[in-house]
Amino acid sequence: PRWNHTPEEVLSITKQALAQNKAVSDRVGLNAISKLYVACTLPLANAEAEALIICLGFYQNVSLSKELQDASNDAEALQWDFNVEESVHLDVFKSKAAAENNLRKSGGWEKLSDEQCRLVEKMVLDGKRAGLALPEKEREILMKLKKELLQACLDF
Repeated sequence: PRWNHTPEEVLSITKQALAQNKAVSDRVGLNAISKLYVACTLPLANAEAEALIICLGFYQNVSLSKELQDASNDAEALQWDFNVEESVHLDVFKSKAAAENNLRKSGGWEKLSDEQCRLVEKMVLDGKRAGLALPEKEREILMKLKKELLQACLDF
């Protein structure tokens, strides 16, 4: 990576990476049943966006420019807020769960490697841990609490 970003570039690159990641998540939510798409594309998109934003977040710790530090802080806040939103993306969770069920019912589960099975299981488990298996009212309460926690973390 290069280390000569402007504050505007930090925010622009962050917003672009998050938008691309959201587009992948939305496609997964709409195209529910493809095991390879769900099992491979979404984690790769998440990893790419997170790696990029972690690099940009480095400026808040090392830059001498107050503007660049602030932009880096803002980029990190955008990332955290995005992660909260994505963690409760119900369509994506339903797609992952449907893909797992289809694999098990169709016999495709046995054709997957141990690593692929573990990935699919963990992706569904992550959604359950994020509260996506909860009824809608409880999910909304959980989302509100996550946002409050995020704001408290940003404030301190």
